[in-house]
Amino acid sequence: MRFYYFFIFFVYTNSICAQVGIGTENPNSSSVLDINSQITSSSFGGLKLPTVTNSQRDLIPTPIPEGLLIFNSDERCLQIYNGNSMSWLCVFSLNDPPTANSVNINGIPDENEILTGNYNYTDTENDIEGASIYRWTRSDDNSGLNEMNISGANNQTYSLNMIDVSKYIKFYITPVAQSGTSPGIEVGSSFVGPINSNPLTPVTLASWDFNGFNGSETSSAASITDSNISTTLISRGAGIDPANNANRFNADNFTQPTLADAVSNNDYFQFELTPNNSIVTITNVSFDFERSNQGPTEGALRSSVDGFVSNLATFTNLGTTQSLSVPITTINNINSNVIFRFYLFGNNNANGTAGLEGNTVNDLIITGNAN
Repeated sequence: MRFYYFFIFFVYTNSICAQVGIGTENPNSSSVLDINSQITSSSFGGLKLPTVTNSQRDLIPTPIPEGLLIFNSDERCLQIYNGNSMSWLCVFSLNDPPTANSVNINGIPDENEILTGNYNYTDTENDIEGASIYRWTRSDDNSGLNEMNISGANNQTYSLNMIDVSKYIKFYITPVAQSGTSPGIEVGSSFVGPINSNPLTPVTLASWDFNGFNGSETSSAASITDSNISTTLISRGAGIDPANNANRFNADNFTQPTLADAVSNNDYFQFELTPNNSIVTITNVSFDFERSNQGPTEGALRSSVDGFVSNLATFTNLGTTQSLSVPITTINNINSNVIFRFYLFGNNNANGTAGLEGNTVNDLIITGNAN
């Protein structure tokens, strides 16, 4: 009988040493330690490892057994002791994404003013800010009615324009870190508005004076250029040829009867300007026109903004001399090269000359705003 009790005790103690269960009477047969996470019928818990700082970790008595596991609150990671390299290795790092707070908009809510989106960037692990993502929206009221992204508005600043008048503007920031977990959650400012109308007084962006020209110059820069404009140029289309005629920018070989023919044959004068790291709005183009008796009697002005598709203005029954002025309402807030083409036609295939004459101080003027 004594042997029987000894045998039962031996089997029982070996079973305990093989699998240990905490919170369970049936530990998994493949585990040395099986912890049940259920605390009550309606709550659960997790495994809490020893949590220490770097300085506290360094006080762990030696020799440290290889594989010792801790949670390092300074490094914010699980660390395991690597006995071979005599160091602690992070095996799982906890890294919080960056956050943006105190998001707001500075600036005057008037047309042609510049708004700036401001925010405070923070990161728990002090990860440096990377290329955070910005966007601006426009809505009908301060509750966000019909809120839409503003095309191309992806910088920290935004220049208000006539489209924004009576609307409400909002700035959004998605914080991005150079390292660690990223990006963070997008945060928006309050709406600013309504935006007030405040059109700028137009100025001369570029003007050409052809007085003293031979008329056959291949091209010419403007004689007056605004400081916000880097380059200007007038030239001809390939379908017409330079022609001498004093005090003019002149051409001949106008033989196209219709606008479509003139477009196809490249019968046009071309004048252009390029912003100097600025945003340009064109308000008017005016010029002095002259033609020979057999020259073109009709014309159309188009621009590169829509690929020279639509007419900014059309002209019929052009006289031998005539001053033309075209109000422009569709070229706003452009930061790239703007090209105008003045197509000429309608002379029933009879060759003639035409040009921009130099009887006035400024024979071709482009006005607007650049800032």
